[in-house]
Amino acid sequence: MSSGACMMMGNAYPPFSAASAPSNVSGSSSSSSVTSNTATAVGTGGSGSKSYAWNRVSGSSAISPDAATSAATAFSAALASGAEAAASFACTITDNVTGQVLTTNTVAVYLQRSNPPLSLSMSGSGAKTQTSSGTITVTSDGVTLVPSGGVPPYLNYSHAGAGDFTINGPGSATSTHSRALGPGGGVSGTVHGSVEDSIGQTAGIDYGVVLINDGTAPPPLSASVNPSSIDGYASGIVVVTDSVTATPSGGSGSYASRSWTRTSGDGAATSSSSDTTAFTANVGFGETVNGTFQYQVTDSLGSTATTTVSVSFTNWGTPPGGWP
Repeated sequence: MSSGACMMMGNAYPPFSAASAPSNVSGSSSSSSVTSNTATAVGTGGSGSKSYAWNRVSGSSAISPDAATSAATAFSAALASGAEAAASFACTITDNVTGQVLTTNTVAVYLQRSNPPLSLSMSGSGAKTQTSSGTITVTSDGVTLVPSGGVPPYLNYSHAGAGDFTINGPGSATSTHSRALGPGGGVSGTVHGSVEDSIGQTAGIDYGVVLINDGTAPPPLSASVNPSSIDGYASGIVVVTDSVTATPSGGSGSYASRSWTRTSGDGAATSSSSDTTAFTANVGFGETVNGTFQYQVTDSLGSTATTTVSVSFTNWGTPPGGWP
C-alpha cells in the first residue's frame, strides 16, 4: 500500500493511498479457460478522480487481467488439461487531478485446469432374436463403447462377459456377441465394458446380452418305400423290375438330395438319385439272384433318413439251343 499527501493550486486534498485486496486469488476449472475470483484496487483520498492499470510483476505470462484498466478484475489463462500457472500483479492508481501515481501491494494469482472426469456410455444393443427351424449362429448387433470427458486419446477398450456366448472384438470399441442355437434355444449374460484415457483414468459400464433362436424344430425326417420288396422276371439275361417309389416326410420339408445304393447282393438302381427307380441285374438262364437297396434322403437342415427294399431277379428263359 502506498500513500501520500497532495495539494493542487492551493487546494488541499486528503492524503492519497492505494491498496488491493485480497492478496491472493485463485481459480480452477476443467475447461480450457480458467478464471480466478476478483481482486479490487482501492485508491482513497486524493482528488477522487482516478484511473487504474493492472500490471504483471512476476510469474507466468499466460495469465492476464480481464479488466486491466478497472479497479476490480479477475485473472484468466488458457491452460492445457492438468496444467497450472501462477503470477503476481499490482495495480497502478493515478490521481487524475493531481497526477500523483501510487502502486498497490501485489496480488498473487494461481490458476489450475483440472482433469475432466472420464465417463462411459454405450450405443447399440446386445439383444438379438433370429428365427430358424435348425441350428444357426445368432449374432447381436454391435455394441459400441462411447467415452467422454477425461483426456483423449482413449485407450484399452475392453468387453468382458459372463455368459455362454462368444464376444467378438473384446478389445475394440465395438463388439458383437454370438452363439450357435437350436430352435427354441437362448442364452443371456452381462458384459462389462471399460475404457482408459491417456492419463490413466478409467470408466466402465455394464450391458446385457440376450441371444434367442425362436424357431420351432421340425418333425423328425423319415422315409418309406412302396412296395418294400419287388420281383423281376425276364426270359433274357438282363432282368429289370418294375419301379418302386420312396417317399420322404417330416424334416425341414425341403429335401436336398436322394440316393439309392446297394447294400448287399446283386443289381443296380436305374435312377439312383430319384425317389422312383427300377432295378436291373444280369442273371443267368434259369437262375435267381437277390439284392438289397437302401434309399437315403437328406433335408435342407442336414438331417437324414433311410429305408430299404428287397429285390429278386429271375431269368426264366431257356438258353439258346435248349438245356443240355
